[in-house]
Amino acid sequence: MPRYDPITGHFSVLRQHISRLPPNCIFNSAFFKVAEDFPEGFFYFDLWPLFNPILFVNTIPGVLQMTQASLERPKEVNVTFDTFVGGQNLISMPEAPWKYWRNLFNPGFRERYIQDLVPKVTAEVDVFCRILRQCAARGGIVKLDDLTFKLTVDVINATVMDTRLHHQERDHPFAESLRFQLEWTALDISLLKQLNPLRPLFIWYNDKKLSQFVNSEIEKRFQELQSANDPAPGSTTSTNSPKSIISLALEKYIQEKGGDVQRLDPEFRDIAARQVRLLLFAGHDTTSSTLVYCYHLLATNPEALSCIRAEHDEVFGTDTSTTLETLIQNPGYLNRLPYTLAVIKESLRLFPPASNIRAGRPSFNITGENGKIYPTAGCNIWCPHDLLQRNPKYWVRPNEFVPERWLVGEGDPLYPPKGAWRPFEFGPKQCLGQTLAKMEMKMVLAATVRDFDVKPAYEELDELKGVKKDAVRTFLGERAYQASYGGNPHACEKYPCRISLRE
Repeated sequence: MPRYDPITGHFSVLRQHISRLPPNCIFNSAFFKVAEDFPEGFFYFDLWPLFNPILFVNTIPGVLQMTQASLERPKEVNVTFDTFVGGQNLISMPEAPWKYWRNLFNPGFRERYIQDLVPKVTAEVDVFCRILRQCAARGGIVKLDDLTFKLTVDVINATVMDTRLHHQERDHPFAESLRFQLEWTALDISLLKQLNPLRPLFIWYNDKKLSQFVNSEIEKRFQELQSANDPAPGSTTSTNSPKSIISLALEKYIQEKGGDVQRLDPEFRDIAARQVRLLLFAGHDTTSSTLVYCYHLLATNPEALSCIRAEHDEVFGTDTSTTLETLIQNPGYLNRLPYTLAVIKESLRLFPPASNIRAGRPSFNITGENGKIYPTAGCNIWCPHDLLQRNPKYWVRPNEFVPERWLVGEGDPLYPPKGAWRPFEFGPKQCLGQTLAKMEMKMVLAATVRDFDVKPAYEELDELKGVKKDAVRTFLGERAYQASYGGNPHACEKYPCRISLRE
């Protein structure tokens, strides 16, 4: 492990590395330099009393052992998510209730069903395209992350709850409350917010507003299912439109109860509401930030931008105005976009939105490739995805944007090693919404990259703010480094850019 101080532990080492980072850079970034001193891929780091000691894992065999051991998440992670969604959820639940609720929601995230949701997604993407045109017409610097945030909030609400918020067009109170709650409950919130005596009151009040809205929407979907199953004389209720994800879960619940459920059990509804709130968070925050990085990496890699545009011309034709309608009629076309998917996967490799952290236990040790044993009792075990997914041991040109690595055969040096790419994780607890997220991102890129040019405007913003020329403003040579804003990492400064119609 790094040099240890008997009084301050590893805080002095951490402070030294954080001091070299640009403003608001995510916590993970401080460990890139530390990891260089431990090529075997394991090291302990002591941050007591703030956290349990951490065992860092930066190897494929090591993280595979973590996954196979079915370890629980650390208590502080579970408490954070419980606070955010109002109680136990798919992140924090013990195994038995987790299996029940995971199985209940699984049908809504199967690929065959996800394609049925394409019309719901295209409606929101169409609004996004219109807003980009408005930004292009106005000129000026825009924060792209703010736009993708509103887009993904609208999409996830439309698909999970069948509720159109229209947050892109006008601020919706529920979406604002969702973001507010995240900013006050996230693990990485500022010390000032943590110590604010009004923080518990803010969280409690906001939780009530979120619960009231989600519970109301669940009740509406339940009543719609009841009406569809037992239509009143003369009713014109349509059952042709695709059901929302919560409607499918309710349908399965009704079937489990024998089909005769006249009233939704309040306890079931409240627990379901927590899962919905978790899905709404996970389904917008990570997708929003990844879309920004897709645009950024395409903007700074013109050859890749030309390739993705050529692929879209080949699949959809050169008339970009018909792309969304084509997808509604032929959602299977999304499976004809290998280069687009490669762009998404490479963006997720370079800028993963999450990491894998588990609580160790006395009965579980990790064995290194050299046979060395790493005990985990009393530790949190952390595999930062950004470290593993840029580890030069596994990746050729690890810090470069190379979508082609996802298109080559197994014998090619660029070919990604199995288990090194983990943004959605693996195993039974892998990300439930990954199919929906990839579909949404492919649709957004297909609808926009041929019509718009995105140009980062960091230098302009720095000049406007009077940032000193010698200030540290990059990490690993990247100006759009990942920064903390409450929740998952996002591009720093919310990605200032200029949007214009394609030249």
